[in-house]
Amino acid sequence: ELVDQANVFSRKGYVNASISYRLSANGCTVIDGACVESIVDATEDAQAAVRFFRQNAASYRIDPNRIAMAGTSAGAITALNVGYQAVVPGSAGATVSSRVQAAVSLSGARLLGSCDPDDAGALLFHGTSDGLVPYAWATDTITCADEGDSWAHLVSWEGDGHVPYVAHRDEIIDTTTTFLFNYLYLRPLV
Repeated sequence: ELVDQANVFSRKGYVNASISYRLSANGCTVIDGACVESIVDATEDAQAAVRFFRQNAASYRIDPNRIAMAGTSAGAITALNVGYQAVVPGSAGATVSSRVQAAVSLSGARLLGSCDPDDAGALLFHGTSDGLVPYAWATDTITCADEGDSWAHLVSWEGDGHVPYVAHRDEIIDTTTTFLFNYLYLRPLV
Protein backbone atom coordinates (compact mmCIF):
# COMPACT_ATOMS: atom_id res chain seq x y z
CA GLU A 1 0.00 0.00 0.00
CA LEU A 2 2.82 2.46 0.74
CA VAL A 3 4.38 2.02 -2.70
CA ASP A 4 0.95 2.24 -4.33
CA GLN A 5 0.11 5.47 -2.52
CA ALA A 6 3.53 6.98 -3.22
CA ASN A 7 3.18 6.21 -6.92
CA VAL A 8 -0.37 7.58 -7.11
CA PHE A 9 0.43 10.79 -5.26
CA SER A 10 3.71 11.32 -7.14
CA ARG A 11 1.72 11.27 -10.38
CA LYS A 12 -0.52 13.91 -8.83
CA GLY A 13 2.49 16.16 -8.20
CA TYR A 14 3.20 15.42 -4.53
CA VAL A 15 6.67 14.86 -3.14
CA ASN A 16 6.61 11.68 -1.03
CA ALA A 17 9.00 10.47 1.65
CA SER A 18 9.00 7.41 3.84
CA ILE A 19 10.65 8.03 7.20
CA SER A 20 12.02 5.78 9.91
CA TYR A 21 10.89 6.30 13.48
CA ARG A 22 11.14 4.47 16.78
CA LEU A 23 8.45 1.85 17.41
CA SER A 24 7.42 -0.05 20.51
CA ALA A 25 8.37 -3.71 20.36
CA ASN A 26 4.93 -4.69 21.70
CA GLY A 27 2.73 -2.14 19.96
CA CYS A 28 0.12 -0.02 21.72
CA THR A 29 -3.16 -1.79 22.30
CA VAL A 30 -3.49 -0.17 25.74
CA ILE A 31 -2.54 3.42 26.53
CA ASP A 32 -0.03 2.82 29.32
CA GLY A 33 3.37 4.32 30.18
CA ALA A 34 5.25 2.25 27.60
CA CYS A 35 2.73 3.16 24.90
CA VAL A 36 2.93 6.87 25.73
CA GLU A 37 6.74 6.74 25.68
CA SER A 38 6.67 5.01 22.29
CA ILE A 39 4.27 7.58 20.85
CA VAL A 40 6.39 10.47 22.13
CA ASP A 41 9.52 8.88 20.60
CA ALA A 42 7.82 8.31 17.23
CA THR A 43 6.34 11.82 17.27
CA GLU A 44 9.74 13.38 17.97
CA ASP A 45 11.33 11.36 15.15
CA ALA A 46 8.59 12.35 12.70
CA GLN A 47 8.81 16.00 13.72
CA ALA A 48 12.58 15.87 13.14
CA ALA A 49 11.82 14.61 9.62
CA VAL A 50 9.41 17.51 9.05
CA ARG A 51 12.08 19.97 10.19
CA PHE A 52 14.62 18.31 7.89
CA PHE A 53 12.35 18.68 4.87
CA ARG A 54 11.43 22.22 5.81
CA GLN A 55 15.12 23.14 6.17
CA ASN A 56 15.87 21.50 2.80
CA ALA A 57 12.72 22.57 0.99
CA ALA A 58 14.58 24.12 -1.93
CA SER A 59 16.66 20.97 -2.51
CA TYR A 60 13.58 18.75 -2.52
CA ARG A 61 11.44 21.32 -4.39
CA ILE A 62 8.69 21.35 -1.78
CA ASP A 63 6.56 24.12 -0.37
CA PRO A 64 7.51 24.34 3.32
CA ASN A 65 4.09 25.79 4.11
CA ARG A 66 2.18 22.83 2.64
CA ILE A 67 3.43 19.73 4.41
CA ALA A 68 1.13 16.81 5.14
CA MET A 69 1.88 13.60 6.98
CA ALA A 70 0.06 10.32 6.43
CA GLY A 71 0.40 6.86 7.86
CA THR A 72 -1.09 3.47 8.51
CA SER A 73 -1.51 1.92 11.97
CA ALA A 74 1.49 3.09 14.07
CA GLY A 75 2.37 5.48 11.25
CA ALA A 76 -1.17 6.88 11.39
CA ILE A 77 -0.91 7.36 15.15
CA THR A 78 2.40 9.14 14.56
CA ALA A 79 0.99 11.34 11.76
CA LEU A 80 -1.98 12.41 13.88
CA ASN A 81 0.13 13.09 16.95
CA VAL A 82 2.44 15.26 14.84
CA GLY A 83 -0.63 17.08 13.54
CA TYR A 84 -1.96 17.61 17.06
CA GLN A 85 1.34 18.11 18.90
CA ALA A 86 3.52 20.50 16.96
CA VAL A 87 5.00 21.62 20.29
CA VAL A 88 7.04 18.44 20.92
CA PRO A 89 10.30 19.71 19.44
CA GLY A 90 12.75 16.90 20.18
CA SER A 91 16.28 18.14 19.65
CA ALA A 92 17.52 18.13 16.03
CA GLY A 93 16.76 21.44 14.31
CA ALA A 94 14.32 22.56 16.99
CA THR A 95 14.43 26.19 15.81
CA VAL A 96 12.59 25.13 12.62
CA SER A 97 8.86 24.44 12.83
CA SER A 98 7.76 20.81 12.95
CA ARG A 99 4.17 21.80 12.22
CA VAL A 100 2.29 20.00 9.45
CA GLN A 101 -0.75 21.45 7.75
CA ALA A 102 -2.62 18.17 7.26
CA ALA A 103 -2.59 14.63 8.62
CA VAL A 104 -4.11 11.48 7.11
CA SER A 105 -4.68 8.33 9.14
CA LEU A 106 -5.59 4.78 8.13
CA SER A 107 -6.36 2.81 11.30
CA GLY A 108 -4.76 5.29 13.70
CA ALA A 109 -5.75 7.85 16.33
CA ARG A 110 -4.54 10.90 18.23
CA LEU A 111 -3.65 9.50 21.64
CA LEU A 112 -1.74 12.30 23.37
CA GLY A 113 -2.22 16.00 24.00
CA SER A 114 -5.14 18.29 23.36
CA CYS A 115 -6.83 19.61 20.24
CA ASP A 116 -6.69 23.29 19.33
CA PRO A 117 -7.88 25.51 16.46
CA ASP A 118 -4.30 25.77 15.13
CA ASP A 119 -3.89 22.01 14.72
CA ALA A 120 -3.47 20.38 11.33
CA GLY A 121 -6.60 19.31 9.52
CA ALA A 122 -7.07 15.56 9.95
CA LEU A 123 -8.66 12.89 7.78
CA LEU A 124 -9.16 9.50 9.39
CA PHE A 125 -10.19 6.15 7.86
CA HIS A 126 -11.07 3.37 10.29
CA GLY A 127 -12.86 0.02 10.45
CA THR A 128 -15.40 -0.34 13.25
CA SER A 129 -14.13 -3.83 14.09
CA ASP A 130 -10.42 -2.95 14.30
CA GLY A 131 -8.94 -5.34 16.86
CA LEU A 132 -5.54 -3.64 17.06
CA VAL A 133 -6.23 0.12 17.15
CA PRO A 134 -9.73 0.38 18.63
CA TYR A 135 -12.32 2.28 16.61
CA ALA A 136 -13.20 4.18 19.80
CA TRP A 137 -9.76 5.81 19.66
CA ALA A 138 -10.63 7.24 16.24
CA THR A 139 -13.99 8.56 17.45
CA ASP A 140 -12.21 10.03 20.49
CA THR A 141 -9.94 11.89 18.04
CA ILE A 142 -12.99 13.37 16.32
CA THR A 143 -14.52 14.36 19.68
CA CYS A 144 -11.26 16.05 20.70
CA ALA A 145 -11.09 17.92 17.39
CA ASP A 146 -14.71 19.05 17.71
CA GLU A 147 -14.18 20.23 21.29
CA GLY A 148 -10.89 21.94 20.36
CA ASP A 149 -12.39 23.65 17.32
CA SER A 150 -9.98 21.96 14.91
CA TRP A 151 -11.01 20.26 11.65
CA ALA A 152 -11.18 16.48 11.45
CA HIS A 153 -13.27 14.00 9.46
CA LEU A 154 -13.70 10.27 10.03
CA VAL A 155 -14.60 7.80 7.28
CA SER A 156 -15.89 4.66 9.02
CA TRP A 157 -16.23 1.19 7.53
CA GLU A 158 -18.78 -0.94 9.34
CA GLY A 159 -17.41 -4.36 10.30
CA ASP A 160 -13.94 -3.85 8.81
CA GLY A 161 -10.81 -4.63 10.80
CA HIS A 162 -7.32 -3.21 10.89
CA VAL A 163 -5.95 -1.48 7.76
CA PRO A 164 -8.54 -2.50 5.14
CA TYR A 165 -6.59 -0.73 2.38
CA VAL A 166 -7.25 -3.14 -0.50
CA ALA A 167 -11.02 -3.17 0.08
CA HIS A 168 -11.21 0.65 0.11
CA ARG A 169 -8.23 1.73 -2.00
CA ASP A 170 -10.11 3.91 -4.47
CA GLU A 171 -12.13 5.65 -1.76
CA ILE A 172 -8.97 6.28 0.29
CA ILE A 173 -7.10 7.71 -2.71
CA ASP A 174 -10.03 9.85 -3.92
CA THR A 175 -10.98 11.19 -0.48
CA THR A 176 -7.36 11.89 0.45
CA THR A 177 -6.77 13.66 -2.87
CA THR A 178 -9.75 15.96 -2.30
CA PHE A 179 -8.81 16.57 1.34
CA LEU A 180 -5.19 17.46 0.56
CA PHE A 181 -6.13 19.61 -2.43
CA ASN A 182 -8.60 21.62 -0.37
CA TYR A 183 -6.83 21.66 2.98
CA LEU A 184 -3.40 22.56 1.59
CA TYR A 185 -4.94 25.22 -0.67
CA LEU A 186 -3.47 23.72 -3.82
CA ARG A 187 -4.16 24.65 -7.40
CA PRO A 188 -4.56 22.30 -10.38
CA LEU A 189 -1.47 21.19 -12.24
CA VAL A 190 -1.24 22.63 -15.75
